[in-house]
Amino acid sequence: MTNKHNKKTSTGSWILIHVIFPLIPFFVEGLIRFVILDRSFNLHTFSSTTLAASIGLLCLFLNQNLLAHNIPLPDEAGYEQSQVYGIATWFLTFAIISFILFALIVLIVAIGEKYDILQNERYIFEWMVFIFCFVPIFTAIQTQRSYKLRAVI
Repeated sequence: MTNKHNKKTSTGSWILIHVIFPLIPFFVEGLIRFVILDRSFNLHTFSSTTLAASIGLLCLFLNQNLLAHNIPLPDEAGYEQSQVYGIATWFLTFAIISFILFALIVLIVAIGEKYDILQNERYIFEWMVFIFCFVPIFTAIQTQRSYKLRAVI
C-alpha cells in the first residue's frame, strides 16, 4: 500500500518523466542520423515527424497529469480547479495539433516521394513543428512549477 502524502514534488524527476521521456525517440533518431550522416547537422538530422509525435505524447502525458492533480485546499468557487481543467484542455489541443502536423508531414513526404512534388510545403511544415515544439515544452515546465505537479511512477 502506498501513501500518496509521502510523495515529494520533484521538478527534476517530473521533467524527466513528463518531458524528456516522450522526447527520447526524437533524440535517439537524431543521434543515429547524426552518426550515419557524417556527423553533420541539417534539417534532416532530426525528424520533424518524430518530434511532432513526441510532442503529442508529451502533451497527452501533461493532460492526464493535470486531470489527476488534486488541489490541496480548493476554493469554494472552484476557480482553481476549473483553471487546471482549462490548462489540461490547452495541452489536449496541443496534442491534437501535434498529431495533425505529424500526419500532414507524413502525407506530404509520401506524396513527394511518389510524385516528386511538394518539397517547399514539406519544409514549411517541418519548420512549423520545430518552432511549435518549444511552446508545449516551456508551458509544461511552467505548469509543473505553478501547480507543483507530482511525478507518479
